[in-house]
Amino acid sequence: MIVNIGFVNPPSSIICPLYLCTNHGGNYIVSCPTPLPSFSSSYVWASSNASIIGSGSSATLSPNANATDILLSVSMTGCGGIFSKVYTRTITRSTTVPAGAVTRTQSAQTFGGVVIFTYYPPADATSLQESTDGINWSTFNPPVVEVEQGTTVYLYVRPANDCGTGASVRWRMVSPICPSCGAITTYVDNGTNMIINSKSENNTNENIISSIKKGDTEMKKIEVIIFPNPADQNLTVNINSLESSSYKITLYDMLGKEIVNNIKAIQVGANEINIDLSVIENGIYLLYINDGKQIKREKIVVSH
Repeated sequence: MIVNIGFVNPPSSIICPLYLCTNHGGNYIVSCPTPLPSFSSSYVWASSNASIIGSGSSATLSPNANATDILLSVSMTGCGGIFSKVYTRTITRSTTVPAGAVTRTQSAQTFGGVVIFTYYPPADATSLQESTDGINWSTFNPPVVEVEQGTTVYLYVRPANDCGTGASVRWRMVSPICPSCGAITTYVDNGTNMIINSKSENNTNENIISSIKKGDTEMKKIEVIIFPNPADQNLTVNINSLESSSYKITLYDMLGKEIVNNIKAIQVGANEINIDLSVIENGIYLLYINDGKQIKREKIVVSH
């Protein structure tokens, strides 16, 4: 018999602000998402240049009023202190707003000629903000824009941190006409209204794709349910079809790189397709379901 003694689930991360302004006081909630091992009864939090209160998976951090970086740690102990695991994280302190520049990447055109633009904050920023007019701003999360072929989109983007916001830049995003890409003719009914190109207002994961064939007055309906989203190890696609067909299931990352490409035979009635995500990195992806006549596009978040 082999007996393993130690931490099966040591702290793998600390969720906390990565950047705090020195002239901001107040309290911040920090947490450790890793469950306690069976032989450990509590989390032990510690910090330098700040006070911290809490013995559970989350604690309250109160930074000191100075410009010194905060060293935050959480530990788990067991067997009378024989075993111990500590995880640390540094919270940077500063007095300045972001000075670095926002960068972006764009993908090649995918199905339907869609180009995906992904934006990245500079090193001295913790988030991005977006605006269509340069006046009214909101958090840009996820910082991804999908542009249909033959479309030009303008968007203001600026970096932000705990001290404030940096300079804004007006970005131009273009997806040219692509005759060889085909057209996306997907309509999503979220139960209350009809929306083009999967823009659901209630964030439902249950969508009905409907299209009308040319010269055919009969409306063909295909029920597609995708869950869970966010997904961890597996993604399930349920398709309820009125006819047998072959479906191409494709998953792209935000740079347009093909991650998964499967062709599945769909029978009349209910069909379940499982997609293995265990070796796919955390991030945002686009899932395409194509039966040769219409395409469903869904944004998928992978989070292990």
